[in-house]
Parts: sequence; C-alpha cells; structure tokens
Amino acid sequence: MNRVIITAAALCLLISSNNAVSALEAGKPSYPVAETGTAGQLSEDNKPSEKDTADADTPDDTAKTAEQKEQEKKPKKKKKKIIKQKKIVYVTYAEYFKDSLFVGDSICSGLKIYRGLLNTRIVAAKGNVAARSLSDYTFPYDSDSRGELDAYSIAALRKPKDIYIWMGMNDINVVSEESFVAHLESITANFRKVSPDSMIHIVSITPISRNHKWNYSCDGSNKIKRYNAAAERAFSERDDADWINVHDALADSDGYLLPAYSGGDGLHLSSSAYFAVLRSIYQHKAAAAAANELTNDSEK
Repeated sequence: MNRVIITAAALCLLISSNNAVSALEAGKPSYPVAETGTAGQLSEDNKPSEKDTADADTPDDTAKTAEQKEQEKKPKKKKKKIIKQKKIVYVTYAEYFKDSLFVGDSICSGLKIYRGLLNTRIVAAKGNVAARSLSDYTFPYDSDSRGELDAYSIAALRKPKDIYIWMGMNDINVVSEESFVAHLESITANFRKVSPDSMIHIVSITPISRNHKWNYSCDGSNKIKRYNAAAERAFSERDDADWINVHDALADSDGYLLPAYSGGDGLHLSSSAYFAVLRSIYQHKAAAAAANELTNDSEK
C-alpha cells in the first residue's frame, strides 16, 4: 500500500479552500489563511483535524471550488445607466412669446391682425415703418393714459426678454445694403441702451411671389436675398444680437413666396405663413439653446 504524505504547506492550502467553500455556503465572507509565517509552521489553533483533512479531499468540494473559480472568470454584467428624460411641456405661441416685443412694418403687423397668433400688446408695428425711419413712429401702449409711444420707450417700460426687429421691405428700394445694415445696427444699439438685458433678434425680410411686379421692375427677389445676406453677415456672429432666417421657411426652391403663404398681393402674408414664421423663430431659439448647453458642458 502506498503511503500518502501530506505536508504542512499542502494542509494549509486544503484548509484555505475548505474554509472558503464553507463560508460561501453559509453566506458569509471568506478570509484566507494568514499569509505570514514560515511554511510548515502552524499554530495549534490552525492545525487541521482528521475530519477537516478528510473533507478537504472529497470530490464534491473540489468540484465546487472549480465552479466558483469559473464563475469568477466570467465578466460581470454592467448595470444599465438610467437616463432621465426631460418632461416635455406644450405651450401656445402666445404663451411662448408673451415676454417678447416684435417691432416692424406692415408684414410684422400681421402678428396682431390675425387672431390666435400673439397678444397684440407685444407687437409694435405699422405699415410704412422702415429701418431708416423707426424713430419717426409711435405705437399703442396698452389701454392706459400713456397713449402711443415710440418703440424704444415701450422697450424701456416693458424690459422684454426678447426683442424681434422685423422690417426691411420698405428699405430695399430706397437705401443700399450697407445703409440698411447700418440702420439695423443703430436700432440694436438704441434698444440695448434702454433694455440692456433683452436679447435682440434681427428677423429676415420675407420673400415675394414669382409674379410680383418688383421682380420685373427691380429684380425684387434677388435684391431681398442680397439684403438678407448682408444682415446675416453683420449679426449672425454677435453676442448681443443674432439673425433669424424665416425667408426660407416661406419660399420655394427658387426663392419665391409659396402661393399658400401669400396674403393675396404677393407681398403680404397669409395667416398660415405667420405660423410658419413663429415656428422658424422657435426652432432657431431651441437650436441656439441646445448649442449653448453643449458648450457649457464641454467647459466644465
């Protein structure tokens, strides 16, 4: 009969495995046998009994240990990151633009002529207003004793969050592109003085119909494009003002006013056109806000 000689070091290894398995089965954390000391030297407390030695050699415990090791090799499943979505709240355009001031000509005045668009008190617009002559006009200010005020006085009293300057149709056949931009810059500076916390937006000139007389007399549609391009260059990169393109939302592929958006004369707008304009402004602001949020996150 061959004798099996078990050294102290081997016993130490067997005890460690057996204790680890027993602890795991009991649901308790397992601890290794002390790593200090000389191999083959065990204290009386750590010496294994005959029962422990027999248990350590059983095939079942060996199989469990191997299974546990196999489980440890398997990659742990990562917990899914839960992303909380922002609650979407739907509001009317009247609600969305309630803290705004629209200043402009007869095209801008459509915002208060058509019902269901905006509160009329936030629109300061009259038929012949132009960028070169805004200071010559006054506009109704609520129904109180103040009567009519110029646009700058209204802004000074109201301190709107946003000021939309929407004019230019009465300028393109009178002043040059450079003069038009200079007048817009002057208007922006004047509003900045009386309402420094307001964000100022320059809204593009809208298109005219393909058959409008200006297309025959003064190349009207192409002129509108040039004036818009000049304003875009001047305001699109500024911190205190920006430029909003509503022209393209109303135009066909050739730059002419879509028939559905014509108010009847090929120049003024239908009620559906104003919804398209307000939607374009909203989308512009939403895109700008998202871009600012990304910039702020990258700087953190």
